[in-house]
Amino acid sequence: MKKRAEDKNIQNWVDFWKSSKGVFDNKSDNEQAEFWDIRWGITGSGISKHAKPVRKKKSMNEIFEMLEQAGFKIRGSSILDIGSGPGSAAIPFAEAGARVTALDISSTALDRLKRYADKKGLDRDTITSSWWTAEIGKLG
Repeated sequence: MKKRAEDKNIQNWVDFWKSSKGVFDNKSDNEQAEFWDIRWGITGSGISKHAKPVRKKKSMNEIFEMLEQAGFKIRGSSILDIGSGPGSAAIPFAEAGARVTALDISSTALDRLKRYADKKGLDRDTITSSWWTAEIGKLG
């Protein structure tokens, strides 16, 4: 039963991403990676600098509350953060005790995430890949 629910969740995400349309629909993985590497190379030096720290913490606390209300235990869980950027969600999940795998097309963003996680002594894995070509089922 649990496997069926996991398969359904994966399919829901696949359907969501396929239905989304955006700026990158006609861009190759290399073009997208270049765009994001440039962007993350010129914005702040830590994890997401776009939001105020209090606002980021409040948003993550709301996400944690929602997950806990649904019966999900963060500590000890495995989290796959697709499109992680420099770690706006991955870092708080790791700080809360989750085993985090961060997937992003931008090696620059993942380098920032690694530096921040290492500085904090947080366990994390990173994968440089497009979410369109990542083999999600093999990532856990």
